[in-house]
Amino acid sequence: MSEMNEYCFNAAGFDVYGFNKYGYNRDGFNRNDIHRDTYTRYDPKGFDRDGYDLDGYNRKGFNRDGYNRKGFNWIGIHRDTGTCYDPKGFDRDGYDLDGIHRDDKKHR
Repeated sequence: MSEMNEYCFNAAGFDVYGFNKYGYNRDGFNRNDIHRDTYTRYDPKGFDRDGYDLDGYNRKGFNRDGYNRKGFNWIGIHRDTGTCYDPKGFDRDGYDLDGIHRDDKKHR
């Protein structure tokens, strides 16, 4: 890496590529996608430079296709049924058409 002077960094201390003078971005990853604290491609919370964990889910719980682990997208549509209910008849919060929760059988 070539030497840069103080005029190559913005007021927050980052260059035009988003790296500080030590070679790390705001999330602590270097240009080789290695995190400064873990020395791996994942930060201490288990997320990579793009914000995805080993299973491919981001911090909000959605994968790159936009579905959570239960198969629902952010508006509550299930990927397999195309409705707001999964194949077993439960919505993203675990309630069936009658408002009964699958775990504790409480009504909404």
